[in-house]
Amino acid sequence: PVVWIIAISVQILPPPRREPTQRYERERRLHPRTQADICRWCEPLVAELQRWFSRQSHDSPLALALRHTPRWRGWTTSEFQATKLCEGLLVALTILACIALTGFITLAIVLAVVVAAGYLWLMNQSLRSNYQRNLRVLRGRLPMVVDQLALMIEAGSSFEESLRTVV
Repeated sequence: PVVWIIAISVQILPPPRREPTQRYERERRLHPRTQADICRWCEPLVAELQRWFSRQSHDSPLALALRHTPRWRGWTTSEFQATKLCEGLLVALTILACIALTGFITLAIVLAVVVAAGYLWLMNQSLRSNYQRNLRVLRGRLPMVVDQLALMIEAGSSFEESLRTVV
């Protein structure tokens, strides 16, 4: 039965969309979110979830963390949350299918919902903690960078040369 479920799932899931030939569609696909596999496989679902999440403020702590984390730079909060929710739903569906085979349907549904919501929450917390860690590292290194800049300028370098050397 598990092999049958996997075979049916593979038939249902569409393959990644082909490279578009139209200019505007090509430009849209060059957006950073297309680098995520889940976005290519489930693009319509991610786009629909993105519209649902788009009402969130652009000044939220999550938006700030996205702007300042190199891996996610260029993503909006709605794109990030839609992608992570889609990933969580795929994990939840896998758990649902595996536990439902044992006959515990109610437990499977409850566990799938908890896993999907927990995955989204965990990814948001992980992003925020990475941002806070990067911020602490930057604040710790900033005095050393300023001292190095001052020493180089006193030694006769221009500000631009000093900045290029230090950074």
